Amino acid sequence: MSATTPSHFTLSGTAIATFLAIALLATIAFWLSAPLGVPALLIGAGLGLALAAAPRPAAAEDAIAAAARTPLRLGVALLGAKITAQQIAALGAPFTLALAGCVAATIGVGMAIAPWFGVSRRDGFIAAGSTAICGASAAAALGSVFPSDDKVRRAVLGAILATAFLSTVAMFAYPAFVHLIGLTGTAAGAFLGASIHDVAQVAGAGFAVGQDAGETAMIAKLWRVAMLAPVVVIAALIVRGRSADKGPKPAFLPWFLLVFLALAGANTLGLIPKPAQAIAAQSSALLLLFAVTALGLATSWRELKAIGWGLFGLILTLTIILAGLALAAVRFLL
Repeated sequence: MSATTPSHFTLSGTAIATFLAIALLATIAFWLSAPLGVPALLIGAGLGLALAAAPRPAAAEDAIAAAARTPLRLGVALLGAKITAQQIAALGAPFTLALAGCVAATIGVGMAIAPWFGVSRRDGFIAAGSTAICGASAAAALGSVFPSDDKVRRAVLGAILATAFLSTVAMFAYPAFVHLIGLTGTAAGAFLGASIHDVAQVAGAGFAVGQDAGETAMIAKLWRVAMLAPVVVIAALIVRGRSADKGPKPAFLPWFLLVFLALAGANTLGLIPKPAQAIAAQSSALLLLFAVTALGLATSWRELKAIGWGLFGLILTLTIILAGLALAAVRFLL
């Protein structure tokens, strides 16, 4: 199955029914998330995978591809409405620069050691970026830099599943860890925001420690989210250079990244009211859930198994490395 959105895609009755079915699965995942204590993204992807082998017409395949593409990117774009330059400045220049270094180091190490886990450097980049920046959102954004094919789609979904699972573990384990080593308040929050992958799990862990920790954790996390923009731009430049004379080049600045930057700029200037920020944040979460559910439908267990345990092992290793770097930054700078 191709992951690309076909140029001949039309909004047929089958396509509408497919979108409604995906929305129903996403809704089930959303409502099951709280009582099960499991991220909705993980449940949505699982429900999609469970039904991936069900027979369906070609028009449904086209609709699933469309559902897994544009909503994912729009969900990433809306994350910009949560970021302001003032929030980032509140962390202080030394820790802000150190956290940027943690992100860069995690990506660099991930690409370097990816072959040790039987993972290509391209897939290692997607895995490392999702670990270093913001889980599912980063996996989607970084995957879009490369020409879309089944291998890229599998790597993106694998990174989403792995980071969602590890974020859930971290949400419960890291608050106990910071208590054990004596981190409190803003220092604890800075570590949690610098080391946990997904935004929702950062909030859960941070506010479980305390109000100050929760607020600092979210600011640190949003700074990592803001780094998605330069990482995507640099990756796009590299891919464009290597794709010369080998077919179409990826966009230098994807449309969703332009929207992300525009929203972040508008929010910095105070142009986005609080209610609109909340709506954008909730819309982003729902769009990502819808798209990840569609990604699950587009990927069979056999295809996912083809990735092997290497990708999970790589992300687990990078999660530990990132936590170590974040702890060092907090100990020396806060």
